[in-house]
Amino acid sequence: MNLIAKIIIFLLALTFAETAMAESDFFKTYAHVKKRVDQAEDVFNNPAQSKDAKLDIITKACNYATEKQDLPQQMRCLFLREQLTGRKFRVANALGPAEHFYRLKNYELALRFYKDAYIKKDKGLTAGKSFFKGAATHRFQAIRSALEQNDQAFLIARRKIETEPLAVGRRLSQKGYYKEANEYLKLYVPKTYNGTCSGISSHTTLHLMADTALNAGDYTFAISCLEGAIGEYKYSKGNNADHMKQLQLYENLILSGVKLKKSEKLPQWLDALYADMLTKPDEKYSLGPISEERTLKRIAASLKQGGYAALAQKVEAWPRLGKGNLTKGRLLQVSKDCEANNLAACKEKFDIIRNESALLWGEAHALEQLHDDTALKLCDLGEMEGCSSLGQAYLYGPDTQTTNHGIDSKVAQKFFKKGCDNDHAQSCHSYSITLGRLYNKNYKNDKKLANRARRKACKLGVKRACN
Repeated sequence: MNLIAKIIIFLLALTFAETAMAESDFFKTYAHVKKRVDQAEDVFNNPAQSKDAKLDIITKACNYATEKQDLPQQMRCLFLREQLTGRKFRVANALGPAEHFYRLKNYELALRFYKDAYIKKDKGLTAGKSFFKGAATHRFQAIRSALEQNDQAFLIARRKIETEPLAVGRRLSQKGYYKEANEYLKLYVPKTYNGTCSGISSHTTLHLMADTALNAGDYTFAISCLEGAIGEYKYSKGNNADHMKQLQLYENLILSGVKLKKSEKLPQWLDALYADMLTKPDEKYSLGPISEERTLKRIAASLKQGGYAALAQKVEAWPRLGKGNLTKGRLLQVSKDCEANNLAACKEKFDIIRNESALLWGEAHALEQLHDDTALKLCDLGEMEGCSSLGQAYLYGPDTQTTNHGIDSKVAQKFFKKGCDNDHAQSCHSYSITLGRLYNKNYKNDKKLANRARRKACKLGVKRACN
């Protein structure tokens, strides 16, 4: 071992030793602070000790805990002193103790220290002299503590001085405090718009406000935000996510209208939804018919429950419009007929899956299972195109959007043979390939059979098989 290596090892050992010593000192200090506070508590509980003696020992223990920056033990000491003197104590940085008790879910004490952090000393809460410190997270924690303690005075005072209502409102909504969140989100709306969402242009913010208002039971404000959000989504690119959100917005809008008995508005909103379905672009990642159908069924159910049976029937009678919707709606219909062994329906279903894959991608169960099940059904019904297609799926393994099968030339061979025996040209050509050298080690035994299948494919019109 050379000198440099020895020096490196020595330095590493020295570093580890220093770290170990530092950790040891830390735990020793922690134990010592706790011991001092335990002794002070014993003195506090000793009736034989005088009040002055108790106060002296507790104060020294508190000073020691403060010096060693042991917050939990410092709090223990200060509360002992508070009980002894009857005077509430204050600390220079109240956010530290507030967060400490918030983590312990002691919301009563957390709120006490948050009040010290947010309210100037000797100024009343209602005097308009409140101020804030820290990030929105601190303010959210203070508000949550007040909510848990039902301290309405503090909650009202906080709202009056809030400078980041959107950030705090979002946090409150995420944690399920919808009513308070709704009050904060309303503060975000410019006053000139009289408590409506007219002044908000971000559809993400509008969506948050609408969902929060709905959960808070504030349907009037929810309707304002929902109408604004739907309007903003119309200017978006119209991808799958936007379409799903827009459908959800319409569903919530109609639900709110039913709750508030907006009889004059409901037909207008339904007509707007109908028009949007008509003009929805056909893009690759379009919404599947199952999700869309469920949404429309929920809308119809809400209308029925609210006493609007005629409007519910109108929704139920809607055709599924737009090329993408029409294709998906037709797929559902022919799928039912195919299950009843209707050969023509199975052929149409298979054509839709193969030729309209751009419209169907993203469907429940996706194309791989639809393709394989339909091909097998066709094959069983005597349609050899299904046998050939399923054989291809097994022969070549996973295709981009069609199958999850692995390569299995033996299984593929069975489907190709059935097709070839029934004079299906492509099946004969594929059958000859599976019998060839690439897929079958027993090439010599199958050579005659492979050549026979190839010649048959050529005779049936596959030019590649004629070479």
